[in-house]
Amino acid sequence: MKCTKTSSATIVEPKKQSITEIFTDFKIIYDDIATNNIILNLSHLENINNKNLSLFSKLIKKHKKNKKSFVLIVNETYLNKLSDEITAAPTLTEAKDLVEMEEIERDLGF
Repeated sequence: MKCTKTSSATIVEPKKQSITEIFTDFKIIYDDIATNNIILNLSHLENINNKNLSLFSKLIKKHKKNKKSFVLIVNETYLNKLSDEITAAPTLTEAKDLVEMEEIERDLGF
């Protein structure tokens, strides 16, 4: 996994093709990046759905409870199929924008 820290988030780009392998690798690095906003790029994966993303549900909820953003980048085809609990965007630029908007909302007390 490649992790790139920016001023607003840590961008995680997995090299694996299986959501299960990605989750296993992600759990290993999570504690090191847990204090940052996270953007996880899954745009290279096919057949993204709530069932296979459920692996990440607990981590996403925990992360948001700690007042940090967790945004997934997924192929635009799958965006409308995801649960409202999952914050997702089709591009890195849009994912960064979502992180910024969530930061503003937290600053305003929402």
